[in-house]
Amino acid sequence: MHGSPEGLRRRLRSIFYNAESLPHDIGDEDLQEWIGDVSHAAGIYAELGYKFGGKLLGAAPDLFTFVRHPGMEPANSRYGRAPGLARPTRGCGRCSAAPGAWPRTGC
Repeated sequence: MHGSPEGLRRRLRSIFYNAESLPHDIGDEDLQEWIGDVSHAAGIYAELGYKFGGKLLGAAPDLFTFVRHPGMEPANSRYGRAPGLARPTRGCGRCSAAPGAWPRTGC
């Protein structure tokens, strides 16, 4: 047994959380080890039938670009990293806020 999807998710989250502290001058072999860890977990996801696994496998070589470039953020958007920032909604269904609109108070 490869493990549960929840266990894989925790493993991937741990990999990326710890990658934020990697030195920018990390060697190619060490970086390849990190990429290999992600690829291994992604392969298991794919074997379990999750489309996410295939997408992650394809992206694995580029996932640690932020390690080599000090100014690059590890997240793909600032919204994902900064708590409390207003985010565009997808439409809450309880009001007339259109998808993409800024959240209204009380929604």
